[in-house]
Amino acid sequence: MATAHREVRAVLDTLARFKRWSQVVAVPDLGLTGLLAGVSDDRLVEFAERHLGPLTEHDRTRSGNLLETLRAYLETGEQQAAARRLKVHPNTLRYRLDRIREVTGMELEDPETRLNLAVALRVHMLLAL
Repeated sequence: MATAHREVRAVLDTLARFKRWSQVVAVPDLGLTGLLAGVSDDRLVEFAERHLGPLTEHDRTRSGNLLETLRAYLETGEQQAAARRLKVHPNTLRYRLDRIREVTGMELEDPETRLNLAVALRVHMLLAL
């Protein structure tokens, strides 16, 4: 009973922290979100800023769409699917990915970089940055 209570409390605390009161989930469904709930907002914001700051600034100052492009690319796992999702020509997607590389200095083919960017995008979404 005590374990079940802790799990329910963890789910409720996580959903409340990220303002997702209307969601219904179980502890195993929380995945990364549950893990991130144990990290302070300051550290999460710093992590997201470190990895996404240049892209956020680029998009803000130039009415760009590099964050959206990065999200589509990382979530679909490949360029053709990302281009379809964004409803752009594959060459447009390749151009945007090149811009992401230029703006961030990051190599998108590196698995660790991709993981960090994916987590930073999740934090960005959860905290509505």
